[in-house]
Amino acid sequence: MNIRIRERLTLQFTLIVTSILLVFATGIYLLSSSYREQEFYARLETKALTTARLLIEVKEVDNDMLKIIDKNSINAMFSEKVLVYNTANKLIYNSVDDESIPVSDSLLNEIRKSDNDDSTSD
Repeated sequence: MNIRIRERLTLQFTLIVTSILLVFATGIYLLSSSYREQEFYARLETKALTTARLLIEVKEVDNDMLKIIDKNSINAMFSEKVLVYNTANKLIYNSVDDESIPVSDSLLNEIRKSDNDDSTSD
């Protein structure tokens, strides 16, 4: 297999450029994926805190008004369902009118435990 110098250089250049492009494309994808995940969790946390504050601190806001606020929110997430439980694991707010979403007590306790672990590590 006798490849001329010109063809060999062209092939090497193509392979080098392709490799560089693949490395950069992979890096950009991984960075944007990480950013989207962080942004999602930040939005989720903000939504949870806002909903809890409205339910607890604002006396004029009841469940029906909060459902209206949730439905008209600019930052609503796709197929978003908001469930608020008290410390006794009793559902006190549900943004879904006709669906029942089962949540086990062990899951709620695990969420509370992980939230406490995150807040103590700050």
